[in-house]
Amino acid sequence: WNGAGQSMTYENVHAGGGTMLTWPSLTTLQAGAVYEITVNGANAHPFHIHVNPYQVVNMGADSYADGYFQVGDWHDTLMIQEMAGDLVIRYHTDVFTGKIVVHCHILEHEDQGMMGILSIGGTEGATYADAESLDSTCYRGKFTGSSTDTDIDGTTGSSTDTDTDTDGTTRSSSSSGQAASLVSTVVFAVCGNLAV
Repeated sequence: WNGAGQSMTYENVHAGGGTMLTWPSLTTLQAGAVYEITVNGANAHPFHIHVNPYQVVNMGADSYADGYFQVGDWHDTLMIQEMAGDLVIRYHTDVFTGKIVVHCHILEHEDQGMMGILSIGGTEGATYADAESLDSTCYRGKFTGSSTDTDIDGTTGSSTDTDTDTDGTTRSSSSSGQAASLVSTVVFAVCGNLAV
């Protein structure tokens, strides 16, 4: 990571009585931000980041594999053998704080040290406030609903789903059954292109 950090091999992690929990992060990112990262070697190593997907910004061409891989695509793992040069991604540190793993998705390479930990600091639940100004297709909505599991005997409970858009539009659907329901609320943003 910008030349910092040590190979995360078993021997290095456990030297001096260390553990995965004590292994230092390569860097600290802040929740609710967008970072542009240049990745070297994604033509030979499947680059994987845990927790949040990343968006391809530049990969040396507009597309590869007859358009299957394109600039603007979202991935959590990517390797394009035909790619010449570096992969440039945008990583949206949305909601989660804590340690995340970044590594080569070839097990032997990961075990030989092509792995590191990034810390995401800041406020748990933070989102990128300017997402809609970057991309008009962004959608922030609040979904509330109640639903039930299907029991092992095949019985189900009632379900009501309500979708409230940021413009106040509400849509509902429901069904009924016999078991008690569970309620959950999720707030999220979905954006097609986080151009900074």
